[in-house]
Amino acid sequence: MRQLDYRTFHSVLIVLGATPFVIWRFRVTSIWPDYFVIVYFLTALLILGLRVGYPGPGNPWYLKAILASAVVHGIVVFAFTISALVIVASGIRPPTLMLFGFAAVALIIQSQARVRFFQLFSP
Repeated sequence: MRQLDYRTFHSVLIVLGATPFVIWRFRVTSIWPDYFVIVYFLTALLILGLRVGYPGPGNPWYLKAILASAVVHGIVVFAFTISALVIVASGIRPPTLMLFGFAAVALIIQSQARVRFFQLFSP
């Protein structure tokens, strides 16, 4: 039997974790399922990136990179939260693909920032 590599295993786990949000999305017409699945994917991929890049205990620089990545992630999630609240308040629902397009751009920015933090803080 062929062993699954960690990327395939983690990808399957991330998709399975998003399943309740997708089911919720088909049952309601509000923005909130889209918002929560976007935040879930951004958080899951950040945690996966930090876990895979973990150099082991005894590396004080790694904590600095984690904290900097967490701050950037918090800013991104805050921006999506404000966007979702404005969308709900305005009553105008943008296309779902547009929201996920913004999420893809945020994911790229967040991933690039994480890589730069690792380069900056690593010895």
